[in-house]
Amino acid sequence: MADPIITSTNTGNRRNNMAMSSQQAAARNNPGQINRSVGQMSSYGVARSGMNQIHQGDVIRGEISDLRNNEITITLENNTLIKGQIADSSSLSIGQTAAFRLSSISPSGILLDAIPNSYTETELTLINKALEEASLPATQRNQSAVKALMDNLMPINKQSIQQLMQQAYDLGTDDMETLCLMNRKQYQVTADSVAQFSAYRNGAHSLLSRAETFAAQIPQLLETLSENGPSNIVAMFGEKLLAIALPENVSPSDIPIIADLSEQEFAALKELLSETPMTEEQLQQFQTGTMAQKDAALLIRKAIADNTITLPESCPDTELQAKSEEILQLLQPQSDIAGNTTNGSATLGTLAAEYGHSADNTVNPEGSAATDAGQKTDATDISGKDAEALLSEAARETENADANTSVRSFAGRLFHNLSDAAKTSFQNINEMLAAPHESSASVTHTPAVIDTLLNNITSYGREQDQLFTVLNPQERTELARHLQNISVDRETISQVLSGDATAEDTLAGIKNAIPHTDSALAQKLFQMEAFQKLFHSVLMENFTITPHKLSKNGEMDSFYNSMEQKMNSFETLINSTLFGEDSGHLSGQAHDMQSNIDFMKSLNEAFAYMQLPLKLQNQNAHGDLYVYTKKDKLKQDPQSLSLMLHLEMDHLGTVNIRLEKDHQNIKADFHLDQEASLHLIERNTHLLQDSLTQKGYTCQIQVQPLTRKEAPVQDFLNAKVTPSASHEMKRFSFDIRA
Repeated sequence: MADPIITSTNTGNRRNNMAMSSQQAAARNNPGQINRSVGQMSSYGVARSGMNQIHQGDVIRGEISDLRNNEITITLENNTLIKGQIADSSSLSIGQTAAFRLSSISPSGILLDAIPNSYTETELTLINKALEEASLPATQRNQSAVKALMDNLMPINKQSIQQLMQQAYDLGTDDMETLCLMNRKQYQVTADSVAQFSAYRNGAHSLLSRAETFAAQIPQLLETLSENGPSNIVAMFGEKLLAIALPENVSPSDIPIIADLSEQEFAALKELLSETPMTEEQLQQFQTGTMAQKDAALLIRKAIADNTITLPESCPDTELQAKSEEILQLLQPQSDIAGNTTNGSATLGTLAAEYGHSADNTVNPEGSAATDAGQKTDATDISGKDAEALLSEAARETENADANTSVRSFAGRLFHNLSDAAKTSFQNINEMLAAPHESSASVTHTPAVIDTLLNNITSYGREQDQLFTVLNPQERTELARHLQNISVDRETISQVLSGDATAEDTLAGIKNAIPHTDSALAQKLFQMEAFQKLFHSVLMENFTITPHKLSKNGEMDSFYNSMEQKMNSFETLINSTLFGEDSGHLSGQAHDMQSNIDFMKSLNEAFAYMQLPLKLQNQNAHGDLYVYTKKDKLKQDPQSLSLMLHLEMDHLGTVNIRLEKDHQNIKADFHLDQEASLHLIERNTHLLQDSLTQKGYTCQIQVQPLTRKEAPVQDFLNAKVTPSASHEMKRFSFDIRA
């Protein structure tokens, strides 16, 4: 029996419209840019004689010398620079010569509008002459076709012009320049490849931004359908969506324990808790180093509350209480919010007791107090290699890379080693930049080992997608009540309450319970905000990769193959089950992501390049990895490598890291576009250098401002035989008697 059809258009509430507004889309695709003020104009001028000022409505012409999202810098013929904003930069690129109309001028800056197919007088004469000789009318479309052929030094005659125009018509595009470039470079020309080629040329190729949009809209679609569609059909459709979203193979790593701390940090922790009562089990775990770092953090909070913590030096009570609140906010043991209710739901303490978690303190045989912090974290289902062993293995693989090692995995391992070495040095840079500037008097005096524990717990929790990093305690409480209603197993619900469950395990429990529960209850679950956040988190887990995984041989190939298969499954399911504008939009997004990956694979055949949708400790970040060393040379000498990592960070801005590795010698050049970021990195380079030295590398580090936009993939795609060939045309006279 064929799957039932569900209409996804006009379904009734504010979430019906799956398409984002232009401002929302801009904010998602260009984080931090939507509220940026209009750029200032360094000097005024126009390419017209007798004018020393520009006015609203004027038309200027020049070369695009810089283009960052919607901010543009134009160099006029007299070398005057004009900086402003442009509403649509998708068809523009650095180095291109174009005309612009000044649509708005204000003290805060200027707004420009690009004039399509604008030519100089010389260009226009040559173009119209070519069209006249080809017996074609001088229409705008014909002129753009001739201009593209001229710029790429391709034949200009009636046949070539008509072929190009017919090809553009068949593919539904007006981008003649992209078509000519693809034809000249002998790329396979399809509607998908033209769209992706154009996106990569214009810097609009971010796979991460597409993934974030898709991952947000899929849960919204399910919520909208659950509010209006038949419960049995919606439940069946939701189960299929969850089945696609869940990862096939999850390899959990070992939970961080206090033995993973350095000797100095372990000694500091022992000093802190030297007067703190513990149960026999806690004491044994603490002495052997097998206590989970999360349990140690909760024990520190208990020691602060009971005033049994031992501080090596004076520490203000206010700072100590602030640190206690930070631990509480991050981990929130059940006993701390027992008795609270959320919208009339059962208390977390009640649910915890029902599913085996006590909300009260216990007393050990010797009378020592022990809270939930003393309960051993259930990690019997977690297995894997020690983190240090993984790092050592990755380092050995890097040193012993042979000719059969792929360029991408080799570069990935190098990046992992560098990022891991810098982890403790720069893991809080984004928060430092985001926080307001504080004086030196506000520096805290709490022991550093507490911050180390919290950073390690957060890092592990985010890497494993644990619920305490996804949902707050109230959301977990509400979700647990609904999981109880649909008969999810008690162990899963218990771990949901504590936050130790992973988002994938929780979603898997929901998927398995749907066929055995009332479809109306499943329908109600789909409408919960907590469920939507959970679903979004699992989707993004599929669409991002951690630096740790980059170190594994073949992981990038597996990652992209898995993403491509999932997007194909989503597209097939949506097309076969839904109809309407919203479903068509989502299906198109899934197809676009598949095309993006396919195009990137074809690019990788020409030069070593890949996108990196990175999952970092505090954010997701778009990255591009370019390997300059040719593949044949890398096979001959795997110890020599040159690459560039391009990152777009929320608070650091654009970061380009150019690395050159020759055996154990590393040269790292950091280029940043924000002055505050540059100074911050510059002040802390010694930390990265010391970390790499401990790993056996000699390292030279330079930090410089990013003076020009570096995008090798765009340079490669935009390369022409002779840029703006019509400007280069020269007139020659020959004596035929010679």
